Amino acid sequence: MDTKTIRYHFGVKKNDSEPLVSQLSRRIETFLQSSLPGTQFPAERVMAEALGISRVTVRNALVPFFHSGRILRQRRNGTVVAGKENKRAGELALGLPWNAVPPRRKLRFLCYETLPQQLDFWNNAVLCFNNSGRPFSVELIPAAEIPTEMHELQKFVESQGIDLLLYSPMFDQNYQQLVIPLPEDLQNICHDPAFIPQLFTGREKLCNHLLPVSFEFCHTMWNPELARKLGLKNVAERLKKGEKIRMISEVAEKLPRNVWAGSHVWCQLAYHGVQPFPEKKDVLIRELEQLAGVARFPRSFFTTQISPLDDVEKFVKKELLFLDAAYTQLQWVGMPDFEFCQIPCRQIPGSKLMMASVDIGITGCCAVPDGAAEFCRFLLTPEIQKSVESKKMVHPVRLKEFLETMKKQCGYSTAESRKLLDESMFFRDMSHPEELAQHFMVFEIRPELVQLFSGSLSPEKTADAILEKWRRFAAGRCFV
Repeated sequence: MDTKTIRYHFGVKKNDSEPLVSQLSRRIETFLQSSLPGTQFPAERVMAEALGISRVTVRNALVPFFHSGRILRQRRNGTVVAGKENKRAGELALGLPWNAVPPRRKLRFLCYETLPQQLDFWNNAVLCFNNSGRPFSVELIPAAEIPTEMHELQKFVESQGIDLLLYSPMFDQNYQQLVIPLPEDLQNICHDPAFIPQLFTGREKLCNHLLPVSFEFCHTMWNPELARKLGLKNVAERLKKGEKIRMISEVAEKLPRNVWAGSHVWCQLAYHGVQPFPEKKDVLIRELEQLAGVARFPRSFFTTQISPLDDVEKFVKKELLFLDAAYTQLQWVGMPDFEFCQIPCRQIPGSKLMMASVDIGITGCCAVPDGAAEFCRFLLTPEIQKSVESKKMVHPVRLKEFLETMKKQCGYSTAESRKLLDESMFFRDMSHPEELAQHFMVFEIRPELVQLFSGSLSPEKTADAILEKWRRFAAGRCFV
């Protein structure tokens, strides 16, 4: 859909007294009423640019239509008008009438995953559970803003009568104040070969209370069309060998105007497992030397951050060759309208890659914990786990489904996927040095990297500065 057509269907008046979101919602409603199922919407970014409004405004106008199931986000086709059956499914998922006998008890499920792809998954899971003939139903309560302080969160859960909730590492770590122990069979999943053992190893106490439903880790993504134009071949294999910085140096002087090669420079360290430990100093220096080698190229890596997702935004706009990011970060910005490739970030030998899980727990105020536990079990069934990849676009916690996802998304063999799991650690609550170190490498060393790229610090001096800062940073946390 070109700019002229977008303005014809969705044009808004910026000086009108009616809010822009309200205006755009009315125009979307009119477009839906006159469009056939499968009709494609313009991407959020394209619509925002054509209308001269913010992307947030466009997203806020679209969200109610996603929630009601009237428009769908599809992996390859983008945003499209739903068919009647999809509208009905969306209504059912939000708890509207159904012509079957309604379940006897209702469980309220607080969900902070509110991106369109995430809600598509959760709406589908709730719908399937509610239509399965069980004596309990689940009501999905999407909430993008949830208190992170434990006492405020607990007050919120009690006041809203929440039975189930997704638990985030961003919440206060004293999770036992909020959720009750899981039934014994769910606690023992760590011994079930059908599931990924790395999700539970070393986290037994945590997993007695919280059940992993899905997970993701950071990928190196790239634009294959741009790579071909720049003369790069066998990109995936070269990335597996750790040659990304070498490829950046090969193409840096050939980049088109306003195109960058790599994303935030600290991502190159943190997401690939570089750690600020004294015993790893040689590894840190080696990686800093590689970065110093491309510092002379002005568009090799970002050393500043305009917004948390400015590198993702550039990738979506075809202004970035390599991006280190999690899939969810792409979903925040909006999926690219071009085919892109991805493989897990190549880790530094001897390090652990961090993976983050999404966990569900049963609250202490749950009126029917048996029903809540049954919903937790349902989320681990093969059917729902398969939709983790197809709808939510992240990774299932069942081993078979995970291996299938890795083959489909990244072309990984079973052996490669198992090796990746063996060399990974799941980030939960910064209670381990490795978890705290990744946080440190993302957020605390940016001034030192800026000095490295400006030439005012050598790789050796940069490493010394990082290690000293880590010593002070970790001292208060009893890790050194």
